[in-house]
Order: sequence, then structure tokens, then C-alpha cells
Amino acid sequence: MNRKWHHILRNYEVMCLVLLGSLALRLLLAGAYAEMMLYAVLGAVGIALAIWAPRSEESWRERLRLLWYPVLINVVYARLGTTMASIGYESQDAALLAWDERCFARTPAESLIPYTQPWLTECVSVCYLLFFPAVLALFVIALWHGPRGGVALFRGLISLYAIGFLGYSLVPAAGPHLAWPEMFPVWKDMGFFTRVNAALVAQGSNHVDVFPSLHSGITWFFLGYWWRTKKLVFWLCLLPACGLFLATLYLRYHYGVDVIVGIFLGSLCLRLTFPKSQSP
Repeated sequence: MNRKWHHILRNYEVMCLVLLGSLALRLLLAGAYAEMMLYAVLGAVGIALAIWAPRSEESWRERLRLLWYPVLINVVYARLGTTMASIGYESQDAALLAWDERCFARTPAESLIPYTQPWLTECVSVCYLLFFPAVLALFVIALWHGPRGGVALFRGLISLYAIGFLGYSLVPAAGPHLAWPEMFPVWKDMGFFTRVNAALVAQGSNHVDVFPSLHSGITWFFLGYWWRTKKLVFWLCLLPACGLFLATLYLRYHYGVDVIVGIFLGSLCLRLTFPKSQSP
């Protein structure tokens, strides 16, 4: 990339283009040309917005440029299951389960079975559901700040999504609850929030969204962001966040290695948002 493009494109935009380009190339090799065009168009829109709203432009143009990336990640996430089917893939659930057994003797979701209680299931389901308004809050904050702070926040947050989606495409897996249903007893006495959460996951998942755990990575990022900007919000969110970490395993959605890698990526992307020179 020459200096001109390096000046126009931000690092999170480059990471998104790497994600889109890798998917487009794999679709091209698979002969799925119509699906490939979707990612080519998405990449072209991102480049066009970067040219139309270069650095130090008017704030409204900056906000439109930022707004494209929440739209992009939602489109890519919703389409990724179909895309991976077009590419042709082998589920990596067996490999992830094997890694869990190496690291923990058995996958943590299985180890938590003896502690299953209806009240605990309801509590962690609430925590899992809180992820969605929490992420929405980060996007709203970024768009509100615009050029002043939104670019820095997106530098980490959108990078985390781009790397995470790349992980989904390279290590596609459905999660313990779908890959190994015989391993777990059926949920009993499901409360309201447990039913809502289960329905949301069943209808909204693309079935390749396990490695890494972006629920864990983005929650870690969320805590780190508030620790550096407003500690009161951090302390208010800490208990629900811990409940969410537990929920990823307790609800059988993720393997232990997913959560570990997700938290690692969250830490890495926090460093992008808050360079060492800006650390408190």
C-alpha cells in the first residue's frame, strides 16, 4: 500500500478489507461468483467512503464514514453462514473439543453440568442478553464523539470484529450445544429470560460463530474501555460482565479455548484504542 492509501485508510478499515478480501478470494476459488460480488461491493463502499470523507473532514461526513462499519459487521455476520456453505467447510467442533480436553480435561460446559440450577440459568441468560445493549452503547458513543473520540474507539472495536469474523471463517464451528447435544441434559424449568435468550441465539446465530468468543472479547473490551474512561460505569458493569463470561460456557455456547482467545483479542484491541502513551 503506498503512502496515499495508507493516509486515507485507517487500520480498522484495512482489517475489514482483509476480511472481505479473504472471503471474496475463497468464494472466487469455490466458483461462488454471486456471493463473491457481495463482498466486493462491501469493500468498494468502504473505500469510497474513505475517499469521500478523508481525515480532518467535516464531522457529519466523519460520522457517516463511521456509521458504515456497524452496518458492515451486521451484514457480514448475517451472511457468513451462507458464505461458508458456498465456500464449503468442515466443522472444527471436534478440534476445539479436543483442545478443551487437552487444556481442561473436559470442556468447561460439561464440567458445569452439576451446578445447573433454574435460577442460575435465568441469571446468566440475563447477563448474556445484556451484551446487545452494551455493544449498542459503544457504537452510539463512537458515533456521538465522531472525529474527537469515535475514530479511536472504532480503531479497537471494529478491529476486534474484523479479526473475530476472520476467526469464524477459518475455524468454523457451531458450539457444544449444537455439535454435542448428547453430552448435555435437556434444560428444565426454563424461565422467561432463558427462553428469550435461547430463541434469540437459535434464530440469530449463523452457526459458524464460535471461535473466538466475541461475546467474551467484546465484553472484555467494554470493561477496559470504561475502566479507562469512567470507572463508575466499570464497577456497575463488572458483575453482569462476569455473569456473561460464565454464560458463554454455562449455556454451552462456547468452548473454553474460544473464551480465552476472545479475551486475548479484546486485550489486543484495547491497546489499539488506548496506545501505551495514553494509558492512565
